[in-house]
Amino acid sequence: MPSNLELKVRCSVGEMRLVREAATAAGLGPFAPVSHRDTYFHAPQGRLKLREIRHEDGTELAELIGYGREDMAGARWSHYTRVEIPVSSAEELRQALGSTLGVMRVVDKVREVGVWRRTRIHLDQVKALGLFVELETVTGSATDPTARQELDEVVRMLGLDQLETIPGSYADL
Repeated sequence: MPSNLELKVRCSVGEMRLVREAATAAGLGPFAPVSHRDTYFHAPQGRLKLREIRHEDGTELAELIGYGREDMAGARWSHYTRVEIPVSSAEELRQALGSTLGVMRVVDKVREVGVWRRTRIHLDQVKALGLFVELETVTGSATDPTARQELDEVVRMLGLDQLETIPGSYADL
C-alpha cells in the first residue's frame, strides 16, 4: 500500500502570497490549477472519498480513495489506495456509496499543484474554509527515513514552520 508523509497548514491571504513568492524563488512553479470535488462517505475504518477532478484544459478524472492516518497536528503518515474510475460512472458510484454508507460531507476546492522531488505541493482554496498548503512526500513505505528530511526541507523553503497545522482532513473542518 503506498504511503506519504503529509502536512497541512492554514494560511491567511498574506501568508499564501508569501508562500507563492518563496515557491517562485525556489524555482517550484508554475503551479497548475485543478478543481476537486471530494465526496466523503461514512466508513467503518479510515476515510473513503470519491474525488472528481477537472483540469484547466477541460480534462476530467475520477478516483475512489481509501486512506488511513492519525488525526494529529504536524507531519503524519498516510497509507492509501487509489482506484481510477470512469468519469461517466462517478455519479452512479456516489449514489451507490451514499445510499449504503451515507455521505459525510462534500468538499469543493481549487488546488494548485507543484512538485519538488517526491513532494507534492498543494496550494488549496477550499470553499467555505479558506486557504491551505498541503505537502505530501510520497514513499513506498512509512519507514523511509529520508521522507521526513525532504518534507522538512520543503517546509523551510516555503516558510511554513510558523503556520497553524491542521490535524484532520478538510471534511473534518
